[in-house]
Amino acid sequence: MIQPASLLDHARRLAGAGKGRPPEVDLRRGVSAAYYAVFHEITDRAAHHLIGAADAASQNAIRRTWTH
Repeated sequence: MIQPASLLDHARRLAGAGKGRPPEVDLRRGVSAAYYAVFHEITDRAAHHLIGAADAASQNAIRRTWTH
């Protein structure tokens, strides 16, 4: 499963910690990474809520049915 925390870390790196404004492409990619972090967190929680007692493969199958 994709780890939402890793996507958020990636978004933070793209936002830059140095001087000046990061390049536009990095800002856009950072927003995209943050969006996917939220999407994967929501689908993970929803799958646990729906079939929490099921094995990981079944939960992953449920997660893959949701689109964004």
